[in-house]
Amino acid sequence: MTKTLVDIPEQLLAEAMELLGTPTKAETVRRALAESVARRRTPAMERARRLDVVYHDGPIDIGDGISEELGAELIHQIRADRDAD
Repeated sequence: MTKTLVDIPEQLLAEAMELLGTPTKAETVRRALAESVARRRTPAMERARRLDVVYHDGPIDIGDGISEELGAELIHQIRADRDAD
């Protein structure tokens, strides 16, 4: 385990502690990191990375060089996979 000094806004940390139900700042940071990594290790996210697709909770952006029809199909499949995960 590594000790790291990080500036974290107090209000954000307090809100995270409340939402996650964690008793300490350290546990809050560990849990938030673990949950973030787990969310991004889903099968849909792995496929998106292989397809070089920018994939996050916001809009999905398909990289250059893909036709509009194929891009729309990929976005539809990625969203379906994300919702299934």
